[in-house]
Amino acid sequence: MMSRLAFTVTLALVLYYPRAMAQRREGKNCCLPRQWEGFQGGIGGLVAGGEGRAIQTISRIAFDAENRRVYAYTNSTMATGVSSMKIIQDYNTNTMFVIDVMKRTCQKTKNTLPFNNGCIPDDAKRVFDMTIGEGSETLRAKIFSMRLQQAKTLLDIQFSVTEKQCVPVGENWTGSVNGVKMVMSMGFFGITPGVKDPSVFTPPSFCKQNTTSEVPAFHPILNYKILGV
Repeated sequence: MMSRLAFTVTLALVLYYPRAMAQRREGKNCCLPRQWEGFQGGIGGLVAGGEGRAIQTISRIAFDAENRRVYAYTNSTMATGVSSMKIIQDYNTNTMFVIDVMKRTCQKTKNTLPFNNGCIPDDAKRVFDMTIGEGSETLRAKIFSMRLQQAKTLLDIQFSVTEKQCVPVGENWTGSVNGVKMVMSMGFFGITPGVKDPSVFTPPSFCKQNTTSEVPAFHPILNYKILGV
C-alpha cells in the first residue's frame, strides 16, 4: 500500500490541478478563465489492500495561464491523521515543489507534465445542462462526462462548469487507480478572477536548505487533468 505522503501528494495533484492535457484555448469544449483563484472541498473514500479509508480535503488554489504556473494548498483529513501540503508548479522552469507544511520539508523535482490552459478535454462529452438554485437566484451549468482508461487506471469522471464563463462548479470520480478503488466528490466555491497575491507561487525560504531529489509515487493519471489544480 502506498505511504500516506505518496497518497496525499498524488491525491492533491489529481484533485487540485487544471486537468486537460496541453490543449489549445480554442478547444472543442470550453476553457476556464486564464487567471483565477478560489477553494475546492472534497469528500470520498478508497479501498486498498482490503482496508477502507475515508478522506476529506479542502484546498486553496490559484491558476495562472498567463505566466504558466499553478498553486495548491491542501489540507487532507483521514483516520490516520491530518496533512497540509503545498504544491507549486512552475512551467517556465519545469520545476515542481511539494511542501509539507507541518514538517517543513520541501521536495523539488523536475516537472515532466505538459502545461495546459485549463480547457475541458476534447474527448469529454457534454451530457446535460442543469440549473442550480431557484427563482431569481439561479446558475446555469453544463455537465461533461468521460472515461479514463489507461494501464491500471479505470475512472468514470463527471464534472460541471458554468454555462457562460466555464467556471468550475463540481467534479466526481468513481473507479480505481493501481488497484486502489476510490470515489471522490468535489465542489468549487469562492472563485474570483485574477490572482491577488502572486507570492503564493514563490517557494518558502526553507526550500533552498531542505530540498531533496526524491520523487513521490506519482501515477500516469496525473497527465489527464480536467478541473481544479
